[in-house]
Amino acid sequence: MPISGSAPIARIGAFNVALEGPQGPMGPIGPTGPQGPQGSTGPAGPQGSTGATGPAGTGGTPSDALPLANGTAAAGTSLLYARGDHVHPSSGGGTASTVTYTPTGNVAATNVQAAITELDNEKVSKAGDVISGVLTLNGDLTLLKANPQFFFKKSASGQVAQFIGSMNANARWVLQLGTSEAESGGNAGSNFQLYRVDDGGGNYFASMFISRATGKITFENDIAWYPKASVTPAVNGEMMFQLTSNTSLVVKVKGSDGVVRSATLTLA
Repeated sequence: MPISGSAPIARIGAFNVALEGPQGPMGPIGPTGPQGPQGSTGPAGPQGSTGATGPAGTGGTPSDALPLANGTAAAGTSLLYARGDHVHPSSGGGTASTVTYTPTGNVAATNVQAAITELDNEKVSKAGDVISGVLTLNGDLTLLKANPQFFFKKSASGQVAQFIGSMNANARWVLQLGTSEAESGGNAGSNFQLYRVDDGGGNYFASMFISRATGKITFENDIAWYPKASVTPAVNGEMMFQLTSNTSLVVKVKGSDGVVRSATLTLA
Protein backbone atom coordinates (compact mmCIF):
# COMPACT_ATOMS: atom_id res chain seq x y z
CA MET A 1 0.00 0.00 0.00
CA PRO A 2 1.54 3.27 -1.02
CA ILE A 3 2.14 5.82 1.75
CA SER A 4 2.05 9.45 0.90
CA GLY A 5 3.94 12.23 2.62
CA SER A 6 7.47 13.28 2.88
CA ALA A 7 8.56 10.89 5.60
CA PRO A 8 11.11 8.28 4.53
CA ILE A 9 9.73 4.78 3.88
CA ALA A 10 11.28 1.48 4.95
CA ARG A 11 10.41 -1.94 3.56
CA ILE A 12 9.47 -4.51 6.15
CA GLY A 13 8.43 -7.78 4.55
CA ALA A 14 5.61 -7.19 2.18
CA PHE A 15 4.85 -3.80 3.76
CA ASN A 16 6.16 -0.32 3.33
CA VAL A 17 6.41 1.41 6.80
CA ALA A 18 6.84 5.14 7.22
CA LEU A 19 9.73 6.09 9.56
CA GLU A 20 9.56 9.00 12.26
CA GLY A 21 9.63 12.37 10.71
CA PRO A 22 11.38 15.59 12.02
CA GLN A 23 10.19 17.22 15.30
CA GLY A 24 7.44 19.74 14.95
CA PRO A 25 7.44 23.26 16.46
CA MET A 26 7.06 23.64 20.33
CA GLY A 27 3.52 24.12 21.50
CA PRO A 28 2.46 26.91 23.90
CA ILE A 29 3.68 26.77 27.63
CA GLY A 30 1.19 25.14 29.94
CA PRO A 31 0.08 26.64 33.27
CA THR A 32 2.54 26.81 36.30
CA GLY A 33 2.48 23.70 38.44
CA PRO A 34 2.25 23.70 42.26
CA GLN A 35 5.39 24.92 44.33
CA GLY A 36 7.77 22.16 45.28
CA PRO A 37 9.28 21.63 48.81
CA GLN A 38 11.87 24.17 50.15
CA GLY A 39 15.47 23.29 49.41
CA SER A 40 18.41 23.33 51.87
CA THR A 41 19.87 26.69 53.03
CA GLY A 42 22.74 27.91 50.94
CA PRO A 43 26.10 29.28 52.32
CA ALA A 44 26.11 32.75 53.99
CA GLY A 45 26.91 35.64 51.74
CA PRO A 46 29.67 38.24 52.46
CA GLN A 47 29.05 40.87 55.23
CA GLY A 48 27.69 44.12 54.01
CA SER A 49 29.27 47.53 54.72
CA THR A 50 28.62 49.44 58.01
CA GLY A 51 25.62 51.70 57.85
CA ALA A 52 25.69 55.40 58.62
CA THR A 53 25.77 56.63 62.29
CA GLY A 54 22.34 57.33 63.68
CA PRO A 55 21.33 60.72 65.09
CA ALA A 56 22.71 61.78 68.56
CA GLY A 57 20.48 61.08 71.55
CA THR A 58 19.00 63.83 73.64
CA GLY A 59 20.96 65.02 76.75
CA GLY A 60 20.02 64.22 80.38
CA THR A 61 18.75 66.67 82.96
CA PRO A 62 21.12 68.41 85.43
CA SER A 63 20.31 68.28 89.14
CA ASP A 64 19.46 71.48 91.03
CA ALA A 65 19.83 69.80 94.44
CA LEU A 66 22.74 70.64 96.75
CA PRO A 67 25.51 67.96 96.87
CA LEU A 68 25.09 65.48 99.73
CA ALA A 69 27.49 65.45 102.67
CA ASN A 70 28.69 62.35 104.52
CA GLY A 71 26.13 59.65 105.32
CA THR A 72 25.38 56.00 104.76
CA ALA A 73 26.80 54.80 101.45
CA ALA A 74 24.16 54.09 98.77
CA ALA A 75 24.18 53.55 95.00
CA GLY A 76 21.20 55.88 94.54
CA THR A 77 18.38 55.90 91.96
CA SER A 78 18.44 59.46 90.60
CA LEU A 79 18.67 59.89 86.82
CA LEU A 80 19.98 63.46 87.13
CA TYR A 81 23.63 64.29 86.58
CA ALA A 82 25.84 66.69 88.63
CA ARG A 83 26.86 70.04 87.17
CA GLY A 84 30.54 70.57 86.49
CA ASP A 85 30.81 73.48 88.95
CA HIS A 86 28.99 71.83 91.87
CA VAL A 87 30.63 72.22 95.33
CA HIS A 88 30.49 69.78 98.26
CA PRO A 89 30.14 71.26 101.78
CA SER A 90 33.47 71.70 103.60
CA SER A 91 32.10 71.92 107.14
CA GLY A 92 29.19 70.81 109.28
CA GLY A 93 28.49 67.12 108.61
CA GLY A 94 31.87 66.59 106.93
CA THR A 95 34.25 67.33 109.84
CA ALA A 96 36.52 64.64 111.29
CA SER A 97 34.89 64.97 114.70
CA THR A 98 31.58 63.68 113.29
CA VAL A 99 33.13 60.61 111.64
CA THR A 100 32.83 57.69 114.03
CA TYR A 101 35.84 55.55 114.97
CA THR A 102 35.78 52.15 116.66
CA PRO A 103 38.32 52.05 119.53
CA THR A 104 41.08 49.50 118.87
CA GLY A 105 44.46 48.66 120.38
CA ASN A 106 45.54 51.44 122.74
CA VAL A 107 43.46 54.14 121.01
CA ALA A 108 40.31 54.88 123.05
CA ALA A 109 38.84 57.68 120.89
CA THR A 110 35.42 57.22 119.30
CA ASN A 111 35.75 59.70 116.41
CA VAL A 112 38.48 60.39 113.88
CA GLN A 113 39.47 63.84 115.19
CA ALA A 114 39.86 62.57 118.77
CA ALA A 115 41.85 59.58 117.52
CA ILE A 116 44.28 61.84 115.63
CA THR A 117 44.70 64.04 118.71
CA GLU A 118 45.30 60.99 120.91
CA LEU A 119 47.95 59.60 118.57
CA ASP A 120 49.66 63.00 118.35
CA ASN A 121 49.85 63.25 122.15
CA GLU A 122 51.24 59.72 122.55
CA LYS A 123 53.65 59.44 119.61
CA VAL A 124 57.41 59.18 120.10
CA SER A 125 59.32 62.01 118.47
CA LYS A 126 62.30 61.04 116.31
CA ALA A 127 64.04 64.21 117.45
CA GLY A 128 64.05 62.97 121.06
CA ASP A 129 61.46 62.01 123.63
CA VAL A 130 60.87 60.48 127.08
CA ILE A 131 59.35 57.01 127.55
CA SER A 132 58.04 56.50 131.07
CA GLY A 133 57.22 52.77 130.76
CA VAL A 134 59.13 49.63 129.79
CA LEU A 135 60.40 49.62 126.20
CA THR A 136 60.84 46.16 124.63
CA LEU A 137 62.74 45.77 121.35
CA ASN A 138 62.48 42.51 119.41
CA GLY A 139 65.52 43.41 117.29
CA ASP A 140 69.05 44.64 117.86
CA LEU A 141 69.73 48.21 118.91
CA THR A 142 72.39 50.02 116.90
CA LEU A 143 73.78 53.49 117.66
CA LEU A 144 75.18 54.99 114.48
CA LYS A 145 76.72 58.39 115.10
CA ALA A 146 79.99 60.04 116.04
CA ASN A 147 80.97 59.21 119.63
CA PRO A 148 77.86 57.14 120.51
CA GLN A 149 76.94 56.97 124.22
CA PHE A 150 74.54 55.24 126.61
CA PHE A 151 73.42 57.19 129.67
CA PHE A 152 72.06 55.54 132.82
CA LYS A 153 70.80 58.43 134.90
CA LYS A 154 69.81 57.79 138.51
CA SER A 155 67.40 60.36 139.84
CA ALA A 156 68.64 60.24 143.44
CA SER A 157 71.43 58.97 145.72
CA GLY A 158 70.97 55.38 146.89
CA GLN A 159 69.58 54.11 143.60
CA VAL A 160 71.21 51.60 141.23
CA ALA A 161 72.16 52.00 137.56
CA GLN A 162 72.80 48.57 136.06
CA PHE A 163 72.96 46.20 133.09
CA ILE A 164 71.40 42.74 133.51
CA GLY A 165 72.19 39.78 131.29
CA SER A 166 69.63 37.00 131.67
CA MET A 167 68.47 33.58 130.49
CA ASN A 168 64.78 34.19 129.80
CA ALA A 169 63.45 35.62 133.09
CA ASN A 170 66.44 34.64 135.27
CA ALA A 171 69.41 36.98 135.66
CA ARG A 172 72.89 35.60 135.00
CA TRP A 173 75.21 38.61 135.27
CA VAL A 174 74.62 42.05 136.77
CA LEU A 175 76.90 44.98 136.01
CA GLN A 176 76.23 47.99 138.23
CA LEU A 177 77.55 51.30 136.92
CA GLY A 178 76.58 53.03 140.13
CA THR A 179 75.80 50.91 143.20
CA SER A 180 73.21 51.78 145.83
CA GLU A 181 75.71 53.15 148.38
CA ALA A 182 74.72 56.72 149.21
CA GLU A 183 76.73 59.61 147.80
CA SER A 184 77.68 61.25 151.08
CA GLY A 185 80.51 63.42 149.74
CA GLY A 186 84.18 62.89 149.03
CA ASN A 187 83.33 60.81 145.93
CA ALA A 188 81.72 58.12 148.09
CA GLY A 189 78.91 55.89 146.80
CA SER A 190 77.80 54.94 143.29
CA ASN A 191 80.64 52.44 142.97
CA PHE A 192 81.31 49.81 140.28
CA GLN A 193 80.15 46.23 141.00
CA LEU A 194 80.01 43.02 139.00
CA TYR A 195 77.79 40.17 140.22
CA ARG A 196 77.34 36.59 139.06
CA VAL A 197 73.92 35.00 139.62
CA ASP A 198 72.88 31.39 140.31
CA ASP A 199 70.62 29.26 138.07
CA GLY A 200 67.50 30.31 139.95
CA GLY A 201 68.25 33.99 139.27
CA GLY A 202 67.78 34.97 142.93
CA ASN A 203 71.24 34.77 144.54
CA TYR A 204 73.87 37.36 143.59
CA PHE A 205 77.58 36.74 144.24
CA ALA A 206 80.05 39.62 144.08
CA SER A 207 82.89 39.08 141.61
CA MET A 208 84.60 42.48 141.37
CA PHE A 209 84.26 45.84 143.10
CA ILE A 210 85.86 49.19 142.24
CA SER A 211 85.66 52.11 144.65
CA ARG A 212 84.70 55.36 142.95
CA ALA A 213 86.50 57.31 145.68
CA THR A 214 89.85 55.47 145.64
CA GLY A 215 89.86 53.40 142.44
CA LYS A 216 90.80 50.34 144.52
CA ILE A 217 89.83 47.07 142.83
CA THR A 218 88.67 44.15 144.95
CA PHE A 219 88.25 40.63 143.60
CA GLU A 220 86.05 38.34 145.68
CA ASN A 221 87.62 35.13 144.34
CA ASP A 222 90.93 33.75 143.04
CA ILE A 223 92.48 35.35 139.98
CA ALA A 224 93.79 33.12 137.19
CA TRP A 225 96.46 34.84 135.10
CA TYR A 226 98.33 33.54 132.08
CA PRO A 227 101.47 35.67 131.48
CA LYS A 228 103.10 35.54 128.03
CA ALA A 229 106.56 34.11 127.43
CA SER A 230 107.91 37.47 126.25
CA VAL A 231 106.59 40.97 127.06
CA THR A 232 107.98 44.52 127.05
CA PRO A 233 106.34 47.48 128.86
CA ALA A 234 105.54 50.27 126.39
CA VAL A 235 104.47 53.12 128.70
CA ASN A 236 106.44 54.80 131.47
CA GLY A 237 105.32 53.41 134.84
CA GLU A 238 103.94 50.20 133.29
CA MET A 239 104.70 46.85 134.97
CA MET A 240 104.35 43.47 133.25
CA PHE A 241 104.91 39.84 134.14
CA GLN A 242 106.70 37.44 131.82
CA LEU A 243 106.57 33.66 132.32
CA THR A 244 109.78 32.75 130.53
CA SER A 245 109.70 29.06 131.45
CA ASN A 246 108.25 26.68 134.00
CA THR A 247 110.88 27.83 136.51
CA SER A 248 111.37 31.49 135.60
CA LEU A 249 109.03 34.46 136.16
CA VAL A 250 110.29 37.89 135.12
CA VAL A 251 108.89 41.19 136.41
CA LYS A 252 109.48 44.11 134.04
CA VAL A 253 108.92 47.80 134.79
CA LYS A 254 109.40 50.79 132.52
CA GLY A 255 110.54 53.72 134.64
CA SER A 256 109.77 57.39 134.26
CA ASP A 257 113.10 57.71 132.45
CA GLY A 258 111.93 55.29 129.75
CA VAL A 259 114.29 52.50 130.81
CA VAL A 260 112.86 48.96 131.20
CA ARG A 261 114.26 47.15 134.24
CA SER A 262 113.52 43.58 135.29
CA ALA A 263 113.86 41.11 138.12
CA THR A 264 113.78 37.34 137.67
CA LEU A 265 112.10 35.05 140.17
CA THR A 266 113.15 31.40 140.17
CA LEU A 267 110.23 29.07 140.65
CA ALA A 268 110.81 25.80 142.51
